[in-house]
Parts: sequence; structure tokens; C-alpha cells
Amino acid sequence: MRFPPLRLALIALSCLFLASLLGAGAGFVARQRHLEAFIAAADTAVRRTDPAAFAELLPDLQTRRAGLAGEPQARLAMAEIYAAAARRLPDRRLWLRAALTELDGVELPSGTSPAAGCSLALRRAGLLMDLGRDREARDALNEADRLGATLPEPLRAHLAPELLNSRAYLLASATDPAVRRPDEALRLAHTFIASSDPLADGTRPTGSAPLLDTLAEAWHASGRSDRALAVQRSALALADGEDLAIYLRHYDAYRAAGGETR
Repeated sequence: MRFPPLRLALIALSCLFLASLLGAGAGFVARQRHLEAFIAAADTAVRRTDPAAFAELLPDLQTRRAGLAGEPQARLAMAEIYAAAARRLPDRRLWLRAALTELDGVELPSGTSPAAGCSLALRRAGLLMDLGRDREARDALNEADRLGATLPEPLRAHLAPELLNSRAYLLASATDPAVRRPDEALRLAHTFIASSDPLADGTRPTGSAPLLDTLAEAWHASGRSDRALAVQRSALALADGEDLAIYLRHYDAYRAAGGETR
């Protein structure tokens, strides 16, 4: 399911924009410079996929984050750092909860575009799904949908794949019977995938790796691990880095359920 994390470079650009609008006095400018430096350091850390190298950077980032209390951009950046820690370090759930705490503390300034709120709600939904808090994840996706519906058409169309993909993955992967809906997950997942049945028509489904991963999960949830395997092979062919490891774990789960050897 995973789309790449929010680009921290975009957060840095928002900092520069806010500084140009609101800058008043040397103290404010100095704080903005500290904020920009922190975000640049956070971006570097998120790109460090080696667990040992990443872990070395974490204490300094936590100290610098503590000196930027009240800055929503700092909270967003730290949430991405903790989400990366959940992928790379032990105590995964601890890091996921830390990321969620940062996001829950973000207070968007008055007048902020609904697009920012939509992205924030999507990010929260992803963390809640990873924590197995299905109903809260559903609520977060409902909020993202509500905000997304208010956006201009080009932006709404741009966000539509991620909104539908997140919804489909939740409906397929949820363990809560009140949320789990495999049939609906399959319908949504097919929205952006060209081939609906990779076994029947002999073609390989096309789409991005995250969308294909979701379609595979939907097939698996529907009791068709054979089709899930066929789709997941296409996702694996497109994936790289940390996503590749995640998708391979999914593949192994489908293989075990379907009784196929690798």
C-alpha cells in the first residue's frame, strides 16, 4: 500500500514562504533558520536507510526538535523521522506511536489550504493502520475524504489515487469486522489497475507498486491468494529500497496462505 513519505523538501519550502510573510525581527528569523536547518537534517536522516547510520542521527534530531516546540513543520518532520525509525529499528510500535503523537500535536495555522489538512489526515490514517487501530484509521480517512472533496479539481484528481488506495488497503487488511470489507476493497483497488484478473487473461496488471500491493492484499483478503501472488510479483518488479522488503513480506504471507513455494 505504501506511497513514499511526504517530501520534507516541501515542508522546507513552506518554512521559507512563512518566513517571507511573517518575518519580523532577528529572533524570528533566527528561529526560522534553525527550523530550516532541522528540516534539512531530518530529510538527510530519512534518506539514511542503513539502521546503524540512521540510529546515530536520531538523538541529535530529538534534541533539536525539543528546541522547536510549537512549530508544526518541526512536528511534521519529526513524525517522518519516527515513521522511518519504525521501519528500521526495534520496538516498531513505540516509534509508530511517537510518530502519531507528533502528528496529533500539529495545529495548522488559520487559513491553511485544505490540501495540507487532507495530507495530514492521510498520514495519520497510515500510522493508525500500522498500529491496527482500524476504526480510528477509518475516521482519519473519512476526514481526508471530506477535505479532499473541497479541493479544486486538478488537486483533487492528483490526490484521488492515494485516497482510494488507502481506503482499499484498510478495508482489505483490517481485522475489525466493523471495518473489514474485502469485496469493497477489491472494487476500489481495481479503479487504478488495468487488469482485473491476472490469471484469467494472462496479462500482468499495470500500475504503481503501492497500488499493486493494495490489489494483492485485496485478493488475499477475498480468499484468492493465488491471484494475490500474481499481482504481488508485479509490485515486486517495480519496488525498491525499504518498500521492496515490505512487499516481499506480503508476498511470503500470500505464498504461505496459497501453499506455493518461492
